[in-house]
Amino acid sequence: MITASAPGMIVLFGEHAVVYGEMALATAINKRVNVTATELDTRSIVVESKNLGRTFEGPLYGETNEPVIRAVQGALERTGKSRGIGISIDSSIPVGVGMGSSASVSVATAAAVLQLLQDDFDLIDVCTIAYEAEKVVHGNPSGIVNTIATFGGTISFKQGTIEGIDSKVLSFVVGNTGIPRNTSTMVEKVKKHIEDPVMAHSLFNIGAIAWKAKEALASRNLNEIGQLMNKNHEFLRNLGVSSPELEVLVEAAKDAGAYGAKLAGAGGGGIMIALTEHAQDVIKALKEKGATAFKVKTNQQGVKIEE
Repeated sequence: MITASAPGMIVLFGEHAVVYGEMALATAINKRVNVTATELDTRSIVVESKNLGRTFEGPLYGETNEPVIRAVQGALERTGKSRGIGISIDSSIPVGVGMGSSASVSVATAAAVLQLLQDDFDLIDVCTIAYEAEKVVHGNPSGIVNTIATFGGTISFKQGTIEGIDSKVLSFVVGNTGIPRNTSTMVEKVKKHIEDPVMAHSLFNIGAIAWKAKEALASRNLNEIGQLMNKNHEFLRNLGVSSPELEVLVEAAKDAGAYGAKLAGAGGGGIMIALTEHAQDVIKALKEKGATAFKVKTNQQGVKIEE
């Protein structure tokens, strides 16, 4: 029996602009998923998700529409072994809000199975297996989420090139609207909007902000990071990917003393983030507006084996 854990993530800057070749910045957070792998006598893969209250089964090889099954299959292929595997998932990462839950499960699954079968794993192998698993649900994922979950830290991502940022640990408050976001719908919305030159200007301003934010993160300039977050959110709002619920939370966080606040991820629902040194004040303000709110720390460790 082996347990591996992997972090969730938040996008700090660059949403939507990254689709058009601009830079995005993301960081690993201290919300993690734990995946325990065990060998089974059966010729199948059995998965139990404690958080979803769901158990399902898949084949050792062949087609599947479950990313976690594909991650196990990828690890089996990499080791050249063929045996039944049991997977138990226990996660503290909110699902379906843009915090990388699915990719974190795939990464932790790949690491746990590789460690179980060969008493070792390579991070590149884990990242590659998880990327292939994410294709099951996302078709053509960017690769940024599985990379963050594997290697941890804070990264920039631009046109397939990923670079680590020497950033310090920062504290953010996450406010969850409770409204499911639909990434593909928001991406299509932006695609139509940027036919207007004014909208296109907003999109590429987001890219310019990400470059400035990269420097501010490296120097831990909280005031500048906060100001850039506010500007980033303004341009995302101009693109039409915010929502009344997100606007209420962003304003509440700033009124409660946050350096800055913005939606995080695709928008339309999901989460917003606020940079603050007074987390409890911001959490209280967001909860008063009906959100689920909690503190996270950035720049966390990637996938690891739990003792």
